[in-house]
Amino acid sequence: MFKRSLAVLLLLSVFITSANAFIVNKTLADQVDTFENTVLDDENVVLDKTGLILKNLFINPNFPTERDMYLSTESGVYLNRQYNADFNLHTGLTQLFPNGFTEIKFEGTYSVTGIMLAYDKSKIYVSNNRGDTWIDETPVISEDILFANFGPKYAQNQQIYFITSSGLYRMNASTLAVAKLVTSTEPGSVKNFRFIPTQSIDDIFYVVNGDTLLKTENYGSTWIEHKFSAKIRDFEIKQKTLTSGHLMVLTEGNEIFYATDGMNFYKLTLPAEITTISAVDYIILTNAGFYITYNNGETWTKLNYPSSYTSIAKDYDFVVDGNSKSLYLINGNTLYRDTDLNEVFNEYMSGLDATEIYKASGTVISKNLLDLNDEQFAENYIVEDAFITSTGELNGQTIEFFLTADGINWEPVNVGIQHTFENKGRDLRWKAVLSTTNAAVTPILKTVSVDFGLEKLSGCAGFPDINVDDPRCPAIEYVKKQGIFIGYPDGNFQPDNAINRAETVKVIIEGFNTPMTVADGTNLGFSDVEIDSWYMGYLKTAKQNGIIEGYPDGTFKPSETVIYVEMLKIFFEGAGVTIQEDAAAGTAWYQKYVDYASSNNLIPYNDVSAPMKRADVAQLFYEWSLL
Repeated sequence: MFKRSLAVLLLLSVFITSANAFIVNKTLADQVDTFENTVLDDENVVLDKTGLILKNLFINPNFPTERDMYLSTESGVYLNRQYNADFNLHTGLTQLFPNGFTEIKFEGTYSVTGIMLAYDKSKIYVSNNRGDTWIDETPVISEDILFANFGPKYAQNQQIYFITSSGLYRMNASTLAVAKLVTSTEPGSVKNFRFIPTQSIDDIFYVVNGDTLLKTENYGSTWIEHKFSAKIRDFEIKQKTLTSGHLMVLTEGNEIFYATDGMNFYKLTLPAEITTISAVDYIILTNAGFYITYNNGETWTKLNYPSSYTSIAKDYDFVVDGNSKSLYLINGNTLYRDTDLNEVFNEYMSGLDATEIYKASGTVISKNLLDLNDEQFAENYIVEDAFITSTGELNGQTIEFFLTADGINWEPVNVGIQHTFENKGRDLRWKAVLSTTNAAVTPILKTVSVDFGLEKLSGCAGFPDINVDDPRCPAIEYVKKQGIFIGYPDGNFQPDNAINRAETVKVIIEGFNTPMTVADGTNLGFSDVEIDSWYMGYLKTAKQNGIIEGYPDGTFKPSETVIYVEMLKIFFEGAGVTIQEDAAAGTAWYQKYVDYASSNNLIPYNDVSAPMKRADVAQLFYEWSLL
């Protein structure tokens, strides 16, 4: 056995001077390929730092008379009642909703009654004293609560409306009696329960069901419907007076429809650069940024914020404060305010606990170390053993290391101790798992060095399971050199393994250098394929180029073994060969392919239904190259 030691270092300005070594002069940051709960701190890998994770902002409708502003976070609920940010943790709501709530609603006469409602998917609570104390109003249901709100004139009627995936319900807050008003046409199609909070009429409200907007004028006994050409994504009532408002509907077709009189809708004309709309309000958020209208959608004005403020926007709210108009925005984990829409955002975070903490565990995986430069080791060698060293600071925490030689099977290793692989191969990678028991500290990984030994393989083309004197060796050497077959991670070729239809499509597309088409996320009309399977790009390419058609029942049968005549058809279609139809009556569909193969001395078979093996396909490519 011939062995040599090769080293890969993840250090800046450190070189290996031994002969025949791979020299990689890259930083740890350059070597790292993917992250999961880890970050780079300068040139070190540490566990991800996280601060307060913001979710939603809710401002009471009587702002600025009452400046109640609630911020829902994954670490509780914060309240601000000042003009400038001065948030404090709301102890009562945080106890009820330790990970924040879905929404908080203010009763239509909040300035008089001080009544609020807060909910998440499992509970509803109501406060009658501006949030000082809370009453459990959770309905007895087996479904998640997707939406909840007071009904019109709640202070008088004591009705709460809530939505689940099955529809819209009404509950009496005193008796907790529940009645279903609207049934979803499909799970989750009912949403956007809306009404004018301050209206004097309490029996009028709206709700969406799929592509239809429903309006009732008698508490839900009967409904007036308006159907749109696409499903409704969002719906709002733009309140104009204490008792009236305009209707604004956003559809999945990214069109906005407006009604100033009853349910008589017309489509608004939007700027040409808008192709996607996320939400409708006085201000709409689009792919091109924020836009505002001052004339019921006749014209739109873009608010020229940097795109970084809209790229990861979680929530926003627009309020009128006297003569000024302010926009509040949660972007990432920062709350901003633009005072008077002057198109400048400033942080609005005072009082919020933004202490950074570390996640409990994490993983970082390197790139394939053997592919980091242009050198490649000889094809008849595989990685047999490795020796890993590292530098860093544990800080009383843990870093565990793993290596793989075949790119599949991860084997735990001890730093500084030679490791012999159970699963040898040619795809060497390392992985470090960082973990901590103290959220205030993190282990730090600074450098990693891997030395590895190679084992020389005997056999044809470097495959130990094929002898050099095997008559199939020239064909296997050819397909190996052409990159049509590369063997298995353990270094073997496995010539007698049957080849299935998915594998066949791959080798045909690659063997004839057919330009690849990216998979489009559909099943391409085949009922038995998984759309995220590794072969979908090859399958789409083959179908578009007429190489495969599938079976009459609409299946492709990717895992089914390919028989001789099927392989001939796929091979010749991939090669672009035009074969004349056999005119003889009753001739089998495959006869023309068999005759063509026979006339060109291409792997003749006595049994046309015999399963094809990997070596057979290699032989077919090899003989084709000699024509």
